[in-house]
Amino acid sequence: MDTKIWQFRKTLLLVLGFFSLCANGWMFWTVWSQQYASTANYYRNGYFVLFGLYVLLLFLISYNNGAYRAGYFRVSELIFAHVTSLCLTNGVEYLQISLIDGRLVPVGGMLWLTLMQAVFAIFWSVLATRIYFLIYPPRKMVLVYQNDSDKYLIGKIHHRADKYNIEDTISIGEGMENVKKKILQYHAVV
Repeated sequence: MDTKIWQFRKTLLLVLGFFSLCANGWMFWTVWSQQYASTANYYRNGYFVLFGLYVLLLFLISYNNGAYRAGYFRVSELIFAHVTSLCLTNGVEYLQISLIDGRLVPVGGMLWLTLMQAVFAIFWSVLATRIYFLIYPPRKMVLVYQNDSDKYLIGKIHHRADKYNIEDTISIGEGMENVKKKILQYHAVV
């Protein structure tokens, strides 16, 4: 794959992931400042430390779960990775806020935050995947097979029609010259 195209893909995924991280961080800051900041007494820049820890924890868990891998995972897998990351991060952050406050704070704000972020995760996953495949549509492919039992690959690949587009098949038994001519008509070969 061309290096410039690969770098642009990585940059696109980085920008999409940064947008998601900023939006989720802003939602946390909004809910936290309205629900929990007035009850806690933080020393000097404690507010910013708490926010920074939230964003860092969300980034690490999301990155580890693959929540920013639009184009590589299916939309449902992206949504699952995002929601799992958000639930883990918000659960840890709720415990952290409760420990800082010295008591169990009301959980309603964090539940509302998780719900809002889950809706955003669905929106982001669909939008990021569409942007990715708008810029990088599936390549036209040809399947070269030796016997009919190799055609089972078509069924497997059709499950990811968003990523792979097998347009034609050719048997190796038709001769190497015919196979070479057919291959030159397509972007990729399976």
